[in-house]
Amino acid sequence: MVELGRLLESGWASRRDVARAATALPGFVDLLVAQVDALHRGANWQPGADSALARLGFRRTAELLEEFLTGRA
Repeated sequence: MVELGRLLESGWASRRDVARAATALPGFVDLLVAQVDALHRGANWQPGADSALARLGFRRTAELLEEFLTGRA
């Protein structure tokens, strides 16, 4: 989780890194999908304040997932 936190906080992640993180943390993709869903609904939802994803920020997390899913990462 520490490595993933550093990766996410840096604002950069390769497609392979995101896939590795999703494999290592079963709830990771579900959390990102929930953020993208909330973004599209205009909500201001964020995960717990102590998580790496919260530090990364809501919009960047959603962008990261969309880049991964569309192959642009």
